[in-house]
Amino acid sequence: MRLSKLSFAPLPAYREITKIFKAINKTDHQFKESLSIDNSKTFWFSRSAWALYTIVKFRMQAFSNRSINIWIPDYFCNSSLLPVRSLGANIYFYPILNDRKPDLNECKNMLKNNSPDIILFVDYFGETLFSEGLFDLARINNAWLIKDSAHCLKPLSQVKDADFVLYSPHKLLPIPDGGLLIIQKNGPNNFSNEMLIKFDFNSIYFSVINQDKFYNLQEYKWLLKRLLQKLGLPLKSPKVRFNTQESLLNIKQFSHPVMSEMAKKILFLTRVDFNRESQIRKTNYDEWRKLLMNNAFLKTVIEIPPVNHVPYLAEIKVIDITQVEKIFDIFKKAQIPISTWPDLAPEVLKEPVKHNVAIKMRLSRIFLPVHSSINPYLIGLTLKNLRIKGD
Repeated sequence: MRLSKLSFAPLPAYREITKIFKAINKTDHQFKESLSIDNSKTFWFSRSAWALYTIVKFRMQAFSNRSINIWIPDYFCNSSLLPVRSLGANIYFYPILNDRKPDLNECKNMLKNNSPDIILFVDYFGETLFSEGLFDLARINNAWLIKDSAHCLKPLSQVKDADFVLYSPHKLLPIPDGGLLIIQKNGPNNFSNEMLIKFDFNSIYFSVINQDKFYNLQEYKWLLKRLLQKLGLPLKSPKVRFNTQESLLNIKQFSHPVMSEMAKKILFLTRVDFNRESQIRKTNYDEWRKLLMNNAFLKTVIEIPPVNHVPYLAEIKVIDITQVEKIFDIFKKAQIPISTWPDLAPEVLKEPVKHNVAIKMRLSRIFLPVHSSINPYLIGLTLKNLRIKGD
């Protein structure tokens, strides 16, 4: 694929775009099989944020609509919590450690003030970060355990796992939207079909995806943008600064909860080669790492560790925090699509001592794309625009 410059999001092939004009059969089970999901219950949404919203509504109904307590890791996107916040749930943020696993000592301290109804943990950037301690904490406190695998190319399962898994193929594949909720039997609560029927999960699910449609035409905007990028036409880039925090204030800024027909057609009518996608992502990651660490200046101020998992993005750790904004701006001036992550919640920012690891990570990490619409040649070509220290 010939591109004038790198795109941050993956671009659909022309043959995939043509599929939006075809009739779609119920082929979601074929895609489910390709993910090795087996007999777990699955439910489609436009975004995994709506899946989390549905789980919270389900918990509220199962426990007579009382207000519930949700534990979320502090290194998490605040914008993804907008739907849940609209339900009036109590959100508490637990700290993570430097390896991004939960700070279990602090989690135990939090039990003194509130008992969790739902606990969420994240497989950050595609790396499996399951915590036996969090599993046991959820089991002992009758809390539902959620694994956020939005950064994973495929949801990864193990013998002990979460009750619910959130998966977001739209983040890694060239589709405008698409999130999958997986309900498992190997979590701390041993979810059964009988429990789902007893508290009428299906009714809650359909009430969410069938709510009044708000027409923001996001999938068509996505398609137009991707077509322009494929044609190599310049797009006006927003002037994003390193310290910019997203500010979604209205739930209608999200896609409607139901997965769009366009996304279904592209996803379900295309046979995704996950092995190929995995290898391309690893190759592109390694190329960024090799070329950037060959730069005389960058290799003294950044770290890009090797990875064994399938990467979501190429993560660059800036050793000297005072240099991070400068490096971010250098990449932006070179028209290299670089990003920060996440938009931390205000509750986290208000307690910098308790949440120091998450805040430090936010202030010292920048990210580059590794998806299959790019390749090592294009990465090398793009990096020629990089100008550092008078190069």
